[in-house]
Amino acid sequence: MSRASENEDKPAADNDALPAKRAVTLPAPIIDEPPEPRRIRRPADLLRAVASFVFMLLFLGIGMVAGGTTRGAESDISKLSAEQKLPLGLILAVTSVLLAVVPIALAIDRLYRRDSRRVVDSVLAAAMAYLAAVGLNATVSSSHTPKAIRDALTLPTNAADNTAAFHIYLATVIAYLTIIGFSNRHNFQTATWIALIAYGVVTLIQGDATIISLAETVMLGRLIAFGWRWARGVINDRPTGEAVHQALSAAGLDPLSCRRVPAHEDVRRYVVATAGRGDVDALVLDRDQQAAGLVYRLYRRARLRGPAQRRNLLTLRRMLEQEALMSYAVTAADIATPQLLAVRDLGPDTGMLAYQLVPGRTLEQLEPEELTDGLLGRLWAMLADLHEHQLAHRRLSAHAFLIDDEGGAWLTDLRLGEIAAGTLSRRLDTAEMLTVTSLYFGYERSVAAAVTELGEDDVAAALPMLQPVILTRTTRTALKKSKGLLSNIQEAVQALHPSVEPEPVKLERFSPRTLFAVGGAALASYLLLASNYSWSSLTAVNWWWTGAAAMASVATYFAAAMALDGFVPEKLRWRRTVLSQVAASFVTLVAPAAVGGVAVNTRYLQRTGLPTRAAVTAVGAQQIMGLVQHLLLILIFGVIAGSSGDNSGGGSHASSATLISIILALALLVLLIATIPQLRRFAVNRLRPLVAGVLPRLMDVAQNPIKLATGLGGTVMLSLLYSFTLWASIQAAATDDRAAKINFAVVAFVFLTAQAAGSIVPTPGGVGGVEGALIGALTTFGHLDTVLATTAVLLFRLMTFWLPVLPGWFAYNYMTRHGEL
Repeated sequence: MSRASENEDKPAADNDALPAKRAVTLPAPIIDEPPEPRRIRRPADLLRAVASFVFMLLFLGIGMVAGGTTRGAESDISKLSAEQKLPLGLILAVTSVLLAVVPIALAIDRLYRRDSRRVVDSVLAAAMAYLAAVGLNATVSSSHTPKAIRDALTLPTNAADNTAAFHIYLATVIAYLTIIGFSNRHNFQTATWIALIAYGVVTLIQGDATIISLAETVMLGRLIAFGWRWARGVINDRPTGEAVHQALSAAGLDPLSCRRVPAHEDVRRYVVATAGRGDVDALVLDRDQQAAGLVYRLYRRARLRGPAQRRNLLTLRRMLEQEALMSYAVTAADIATPQLLAVRDLGPDTGMLAYQLVPGRTLEQLEPEELTDGLLGRLWAMLADLHEHQLAHRRLSAHAFLIDDEGGAWLTDLRLGEIAAGTLSRRLDTAEMLTVTSLYFGYERSVAAAVTELGEDDVAAALPMLQPVILTRTTRTALKKSKGLLSNIQEAVQALHPSVEPEPVKLERFSPRTLFAVGGAALASYLLLASNYSWSSLTAVNWWWTGAAAMASVATYFAAAMALDGFVPEKLRWRRTVLSQVAASFVTLVAPAAVGGVAVNTRYLQRTGLPTRAAVTAVGAQQIMGLVQHLLLILIFGVIAGSSGDNSGGGSHASSATLISIILALALLVLLIATIPQLRRFAVNRLRPLVAGVLPRLMDVAQNPIKLATGLGGTVMLSLLYSFTLWASIQAAATDDRAAKINFAVVAFVFLTAQAAGSIVPTPGGVGGVEGALIGALTTFGHLDTVLATTAVLLFRLMTFWLPVLPGWFAYNYMTRHGEL
């Protein structure tokens, strides 16, 4: 019998079944959600407006710095067009007609679609772009505008005037087209933008605009359009609770009511009661809410490297597929997780995932007595099962676990999970799990449970990943209230596995401090390059004094080696110790001045065989004694400089009063810290860990007078040699006898105070901060001419910071290859 005849024999049964199914009449749906605004501001529009403004600044900077290059490109384009004999008039006429017809056609299309609001918004944006272009043109042509800006944006014409900085017609059309859109007519959109490009090129060839002015015009039109759309808002077309209800009905879940509940992440959440499936947890993802955190995700993507990068730059469709696939994989691994009941498309750039609702609380909502060892063991057993099936969660915050009323643990928030996860991804999971469970259960219990479920080797292998940068934002926020927790976790694991040396893996391309350092270095470079006379005057310095400054700079490395060797009771190889100080000069190029040398010295002592604690305390002792002698030298040279009565030495009464006031201010600061309880506790808490380990080391060193003399002598010589280098640089750059007779005590005081103040700036080697402090102090206290002070400081920094970089790089690589760093 055929399949068709089989179907013909069974109509009665089917017809009997259908009425039985339709006999169930569901009540009218109950939708409970707060009213949505008619218009909403999309974060994506604000991001695009900000990006347009940033590009405007970038293009303007390029035009000001590389004006010759852009002029050359414009000249080449004009010559090429002349050689090819392009029909510029015809091209301009066709594109002008096209750009006049297209806006009208798009407006008619929108009115036909009953979208008159967008037409009105487009016209208003075009009007604002017109006014902005006219106003900016008037501003640029004003005599108060810097010449560099006018030269970058305008060209001289045959008449006495210049070309317009912003093309009014292009700015108006671009703003209009950006708002009105093309209604998914991609071919029409492509043709229009080709016409815009052709119109711009013809304008450029005819000499009516510069490359920079055309780029600025495009960005201005987009800035006005996106800024207006963000300020005005767009019609709210986000799916409502009714759309969620309809989607669940289409999925056969028979929803009865739909209630909006707060969500802690970039989703909208609804709790839906159904006729036969219990309650459903519906998560709605849309483009606007995903765009709200785009800047932070881009920053994290740029900052982190390798496995530390979460796959959080997915399209909405890809994110839905990723979470659904991860949910099915976790369910197949027999790990407790809410069942995924449906995945639905709710419209353009909007989707929904419907889960079985599991009533429960997160870890942070539990009472302390509910945080039992049994629950902790179940959480770690869940992670062990996850890793056994090569799955990684990658977002194990306190919100990732739900604890039901019976104490069972459920794994949620699977959006960023990985299937067939590599070893590094699983170690990142372990590191964050250690942190999260330690926050709520205590680090000792957490480490013990981790070792029980994962084993000592797996837990120890995750220690290099135990860094704040790999944690979720909520975990990092909670970690700020538990200072030293990560160190406690490391010590607890090392106590169980003593052979582990938890050297952190480099997971960052850069840190926020690096960004600040690069910005400071760029600013300092600009300021230094701007003083062309100071650079050119370096060629006219006295080479005898320059040689003396260079020799003093070389001697500082021997003094630094003495300072380090003196605070280590164990015998160090002298040549290697000096070489390590040379290597430190390279590290300071990429690290703040107060950090690079400490890191190199600590690492060098570790490689010589000293235990980590002994190496840290030795370097700490050197730093503390260096700080003490630094303050003493400031006091001594301040008194000497203040008592000097000759103006040539910079010791006028005004200078004396200023120097004494600085010393009194330092003394007052110490008194305030000693008398105010809050400041005193802060200082004690900061210094106690350092002093607690340093004092025993100083006692050991004090038993060897030669070592103590070496250490103290080295620290004093180091400061004096740097001061002499600066003084010799002033002598080399001096152009008259008065400047050449500047008091050495004044120079030493200037160096010691400015070095301390400039090093506070967290730029590589104090770049920018040290130069600015030294120049300001020399002109204030030493009464030097600004150009002379700048030249002397440039020479000083050349000798002590820039020139040693190359030999420092060779020394660093040599010691690294031989296992000494």
